[in-house]
Amino acid sequence: MTRPLSLRRGAQWMDNELGEADPIRAVDGLTLAVGCHADIPDLLRAGLLPDPRRTRIAGFRALVRSGTGLGTATTVLTPVIGAEFDAMDMAGLLDLHGFRGRYLAYGLDLPKPALLRDEIRAAWPRVAFNLVVLDRVAPLARRH
Repeated sequence: MTRPLSLRRGAQWMDNELGEADPIRAVDGLTLAVGCHADIPDLLRAGLLPDPRRTRIAGFRALVRSGTGLGTATTVLTPVIGAEFDAMDMAGLLDLHGFRGRYLAYGLDLPKPALLRDEIRAAWPRVAFNLVVLDRVAPLARRH
């Protein structure tokens, strides 16, 4: 049995270069959640998905094959490290498909988040990348 990501309201943004009062909730449009389907309830509780009606769930493999869903998305949300990819892989894929929205990756207990953010931005400068460091709290649910 594994425990889910357990989140609470209030995430620490690495920076706020876009000048928004709240970088998550200020986004209009469609959010594409990739590789985080099991975390959706916790992400909603944490406020990382501003409007569940404007959220679509996609698999990494579908994006690799065709970029499905990127055309209408304004934000892509993924874990920093997923089962099939990591944030560096996703940033490269988004760049390959010409995605010009925002890419947000979330993670727990990241030892040097600023270094990770800077490495991804340097490797893929056309991708509007930001990193969200989440706090760990008691599990909200159990997964098998």
